[in-house]
Amino acid sequence: GIIITYGASQALYNILDTIGDEEILIPAPFWFAFPHIVAQGRGRLKIIQTSAENNFKLTPQLLEQSITWKSRILILTNPNNPTGVVYTREELDALVKVLAKHPRLLVVSDEVYNLVVVDDVPCPSISSWPEIHDRVLVVNSFSKNYAMSGLRGGFIASHPSWTDIYLQKQNYST
Repeated sequence: GIIITYGASQALYNILDTIGDEEILIPAPFWFAFPHIVAQGRGRLKIIQTSAENNFKLTPQLLEQSITWKSRILILTNPNNPTGVVYTREELDALVKVLAKHPRLLVVSDEVYNLVVVDDVPCPSISSWPEIHDRVLVVNSFSKNYAMSGLRGGFIASHPSWTDIYLQKQNYST
């Protein structure tokens, strides 16, 4: 299902506020507003440090080491803001193998820049893997991809079982 939101920030807030007091995994570097949105949603931020050796990308090993019984959401940004790196299908496939072993863990796929790539670099969505498709919540925005900054149009695309939950949140907050 699809829910139209007042920008991608509201989409993120709707998701994180609904989840509540849970551990949110975010690979660093990340968009500066993520810690604030996590805090407003009452979540507990757990930063996963990446390194230049891996082009500042989350690796399967880092992901596996970071997941605990308290982990509820992984926020994965592809392409990444601020680094601009894009995960390949092979890199996402390796992450999906780890995620498939942790059925409690949801994935918020921040794809706000998915159409703003150079040299026609493919930017696959982690939502296209069937083994985790029902646990992926894609957050996107019209402002970056369509040069509409300031118009605050965004959306959540997810499995229909999640759509009703976030629609209720939005109905009473907007």
